[in-house]
Amino acid sequence: MKLPEGVLPDRSRRSGKLVAYPIRTVLTVRKGSRVLDAVTTVNNVAKDHRLRLLLPTGLAKASHSWGHMPFDVVKRPVYVPSGEGWREAPTGTHPQKWFVDVSDGAAGLAVLNRGISQYEVLETRERPVALTFMRCFQMRNSVQNIDYPDQPGSQCQGVQEFRWAVMPHAGDWDQGGVMAAAAAWNVPPFICRIGVGSGAACREAVGAGPRACPSESAKGAACQPLPPEASLIELASDGLVFSGIKPSEDGSALVVRLYNPTERTVGGTITMRMPIRKAEEVKMDETPVGELAVEDGRRVKVDGVGTRKVVTVKLSRA
Repeated sequence: MKLPEGVLPDRSRRSGKLVAYPIRTVLTVRKGSRVLDAVTTVNNVAKDHRLRLLLPTGLAKASHSWGHMPFDVVKRPVYVPSGEGWREAPTGTHPQKWFVDVSDGAAGLAVLNRGISQYEVLETRERPVALTFMRCFQMRNSVQNIDYPDQPGSQCQGVQEFRWAVMPHAGDWDQGGVMAAAAAWNVPPFICRIGVGSGAACREAVGAGPRACPSESAKGAACQPLPPEASLIELASDGLVFSGIKPSEDGSALVVRLYNPTERTVGGTITMRMPIRKAEEVKMDETPVGELAVEDGRRVKVDGVGTRKVVTVKLSRA
């Protein structure tokens, strides 16, 4: 692209001098994936501008967008009111975290992203999703009318990289399984190599049955190889979303937090690799709400979770 190099000193208009603005996007299609991956790289040599990516959805009848937010997926109208008589003019831009989705009820398009927090769905026939890559302006205090030219970082100069993806689907975001796909895309596996210890496969035990573990952290404990596939925690649900896991504040258990962003009442099953002695639903401050049944020493069912509800489960180890 050819872009103005910046605004004039009196801010009356943008400069007539144009600079070359290279943009490179690499698209990746992976076998069996529902998602088209993209990485866009720009060398931001222009100043005082906003750079957006426009992705036409073709969903002319879509009247709303859905943006992922903490513990929720928020429905917002595409229509922007005139704002006549308002103290502040309305805007069509909105925040989002993992994805924005546009659907007409029969079909939809989800746009996933990593760290691109602002979007807008334009009220045109193509209903494009506009992702704000950058807003690059000189720092300015509009209340005191003071500029801060000594803070050039706000212009985001240099090479910048943006990761995003698109996923077409049937129905709305919930019916299309967008949340699970966005979570998997945003939080890819982190691969590392670890040493032998409690919970890891002891080399001495391979093919020889359980033995005393040589690890200093688990002396005297039975030790045997891990199976080919194992998870610390698994969540089986068609609506509940995993939010996080942490040690309990009293240090006696693990705390798992889930939430329901859908319009439905949903449930699910938590399965732990470690044996569970006791399971409780607790408040966010970890005060007890009620005990939950433990099945087979490792599984806990969480049922009847209403829309927009956050559920915190405390799991005490056996």
